[in-house]
Amino acid sequence: MSLLEKIFTKPDMHPQHQNQSLVSVGSDILLVTIGDSWTFGGSMKFLLPDSATSQDLSEFRKNNIFGAFLAKKLNADWINAAYPSMSNQWIADQFVKLCSIRHQLEYKKIYVVITLTEVGRELEDGFLDLKQFTSINALIQSLSQLVLNKIISSMHTDITVILGRNYADNSYQSPLMLPKSWLDVIREADNDLQPFVRSSFMLIDPIAKLHQNFNKLSMPRETFLMEMDEIFKGSQERIDALSRSNFNIHKQGYQHPNVEGHKVWADYIYKEIVCSQD
Repeated sequence: MSLLEKIFTKPDMHPQHQNQSLVSVGSDILLVTIGDSWTFGGSMKFLLPDSATSQDLSEFRKNNIFGAFLAKKLNADWINAAYPSMSNQWIADQFVKLCSIRHQLEYKKIYVVITLTEVGRELEDGFLDLKQFTSINALIQSLSQLVLNKIISSMHTDITVILGRNYADNSYQSPLMLPKSWLDVIREADNDLQPFVRSSFMLIDPIAKLHQNFNKLSMPRETFLMEMDEIFKGSQERIDALSRSNFNIHKQGYQHPNVEGHKVWADYIYKEIVCSQD
């Protein structure tokens, strides 16, 4: 097991989620993709026949997610540091790990693509005093800034960071953040998808965590319910739109990208990398 594989392998990892192997083509360039189930290649079992084995799924995923497509474009070695259901804080922690071993890696160039998930999954970690917040938006901004600060404070001079988002709008005040989310990219590629209501959430998981933590917030219940209602509307609109999209796996509620959905994200990121080098 390589050093990269060691730092990105979770000790309690489910066998089905072991997708952190280094794919080497003998390059002096390394691509690291970091994220949650979206980056991991969630729901891809629905693209294979029922007779497919876990090995079949692993190989299919390894060849058909955006990291694989982007690595080929960059002619880079690649490791996918992604795991289902993780929060943005966990995602930032993986970047910190990488930066801590940069001096031990012989690659001349390292690209790191961080695709953030919705804000809110980290609420169960209990590291934030919620009583300071009088609105959900203020909480979103604070959680986003904590993630951003962790990434920025760990940045290495010869690691190129590409920071993106999958489902959520931009709550990060940083030029590091790509101007378009994956939702924006597929909307431009699919004429049937209309502009989305602004939302930092889509999945029920982080929304449920907000509701569970209501009593810890310093805001009137009426205000909380009004803001939650807007969140639900925005989230439901996105889920409904993705259920009509040509870029998603529709057999599962998370609406993970299918192969074409991964390809368009890889294409967009590659263009951004090329443009930044001009």
